[in-house]
Amino acid sequence: IEDLIVQPTHIINGIENNIMLDTLKMWSSKFKSIKVGAPLLSSTEDFKDLVNILATNIMPNKEDALIFMGHGSEHYSNSVYPALDYTFKDLGHDNVFVGTVEGYPEIDSVLRMLKKGNYNKLHLYPLMTVAGDHANNDMAGDDNDSWKSIFINHGYDVSCHIVGLGEFKEVRQLFINHCKNSKEL
Repeated sequence: IEDLIVQPTHIINGIENNIMLDTLKMWSSKFKSIKVGAPLLSSTEDFKDLVNILATNIMPNKEDALIFMGHGSEHYSNSVYPALDYTFKDLGHDNVFVGTVEGYPEIDSVLRMLKKGNYNKLHLYPLMTVAGDHANNDMAGDDNDSWKSIFINHGYDVSCHIVGLGEFKEVRQLFINHCKNSKEL
């Protein structure tokens, strides 16, 4: 193998993406060329595309709220999450909220925003490529500190959906497009 193309399945250009790039640079002398595709949310167009994909595939009625739980990060790229929340609202989806487990906006921010509406039910989805540990435990777990439990304790009817973004063919196509547009390392 002389030419390598790497397509990360990361959501943001954060810490893990930087580690991946540093690792690839360490191995660059072993290849004639290395190209790297961008993470899922790397441009304004990516934000709009993801909002449209999710609105088409899982948007509840206006009486319900849709809440996406992202991982979050201390990295400055965490700003993607509030920007995505803004994009949902800008494109007419006022009943959609984005929060994170380990960054901003956290669940308390989402709770404050929810109080501005009168929602019958909350639909929780992970904002992650794969619905794994965070989705099953931090979002939908039965412990008192899970998002499901916290929302229920605040009086909401909650439905958890253990579906990763990678399960949507249109999201997979976004990753493929990023791979096709990969750039030299």
